[in-house]
Amino acid sequence: MQTPDLSKLYSDEDEREASGIEASGNRANEDTNLIRRPAPLEAARAGAQDQVLVMVLHGADAGRVFRIGKQATFGRERSAEIPLDDTAVSREHAKLTRDSQGRYTLTDLGSSNGTFVDGTRLEAPMRLANGARIQLGPTQVVRFFVTDAVEAQLYEQMFLASTRDPLTQSYNRRYFQDRLAAEIAYSQRHKAPVSLLLLDVDHFKQVNDQYGHLIGDEVLRHVARSVESLIRAEDLFARVGGEEFAVLVRGIPNDHAVHLAERIRVEIASSSLRTGGDTVNVTVSCGVASFPFEEERKTDPSEAIYSLADARLYRAKTEGRNRTVGR
Repeated sequence: MQTPDLSKLYSDEDEREASGIEASGNRANEDTNLIRRPAPLEAARAGAQDQVLVMVLHGADAGRVFRIGKQATFGRERSAEIPLDDTAVSREHAKLTRDSQGRYTLTDLGSSNGTFVDGTRLEAPMRLANGARIQLGPTQVVRFFVTDAVEAQLYEQMFLASTRDPLTQSYNRRYFQDRLAAEIAYSQRHKAPVSLLLLDVDHFKQVNDQYGHLIGDEVLRHVARSVESLIRAEDLFARVGGEEFAVLVRGIPNDHAVHLAERIRVEIASSSLRTGGDTVNVTVSCGVASFPFEEERKTDPSEAIYSLADARLYRAKTEGRNRTVGR
């Protein structure tokens, strides 16, 4: 599957962007074949069949859309309806509310770095126009707009296509790298542990050589299903290489992370893959690292935790495979 270029899709110059969709759902003028923008002072109204969305335009989650109901809070806290992992965003930064006529009002919640709508700082609650560009703090930018259910689903699918591995449906390497940096920053702010598990399928080249690449693909999907059955919803699972996977777990110290890696390893080793007339025995090797580190490291924490987990994965391979190394 070809990953769409979200930067082109959501550029300001593109008149087909979400911000140009009128709340009424009317078609564009057929003579100009362009979607008309609402007047700047026109408040967006959401009808019963409309979908109200906020799209992130910057950062690791660029392209992600949130469906908005009667209200939604922007904030750094993960409990916020629209979480923005940025130290310059307040824990509860701003709030969207809908009135009885389907109009939305944005209110700043006393944020440290301010809320801006189309370049103007928000000094009092403001009704939002369709396509309003909202800036929270110095760098976080989102767009508010109203569309229909079909188009809302399309935006969601495009974000998934840009962040997911098409074979296993786990996250892809680019998204994992962005989230790893964000999780380390969160760990530093809140003094909370975060652990990284790296898993590599043992003798994967031999599987491809003996059974063919189609069976090799089934092995990767089998490993992905096994991992996802054992991790929490808040954990991040990604395919970071040909036969290498990563699990990023929040709030879990090293000894608990090693225990999780062992559960995953045992689950995969004890469940043979049956495909056609063949039975394929699959095992994985695991390397585990956690932050904060036991010893001070001078390199970037994101790079350091990955390098440490990778070194331990290499040890697991050289010491016989089908094992976990966490120290």
